[in-house]
Amino acid sequence: MMIKIDSNNIITAWCTVGGIEGGLSVGNIPEEVKTAPIGYYKYVGGKFAINTSYAEPTEEPTLSVGEKIIEIQSKIDLLNQSVDLLVLDTL
Repeated sequence: MMIKIDSNNIITAWCTVGGIEGGLSVGNIPEEVKTAPIGYYKYVGGKFAINTSYAEPTEEPTLSVGEKIIEIQSKIDLLNQSVDLLVLDTL
């Protein structure tokens, strides 16, 4: 069993079969760690502990199809402007 932690010892991934690149081998992953949201637990000094800084992820507002199209088109327009500037830079 392996876990992966970030620089603050917060568990960012775990597995019971196989491995995780850059992961730490642990003897057992408690069931409460497995069922908790990622980031809810830390691994400090060889022990699992609740991350007291954990905050529930905020839900992003759901966009309508029209709003998504506008958002995507805005990104495309920005990319096109960047490409145009790059082309002008090479002339």
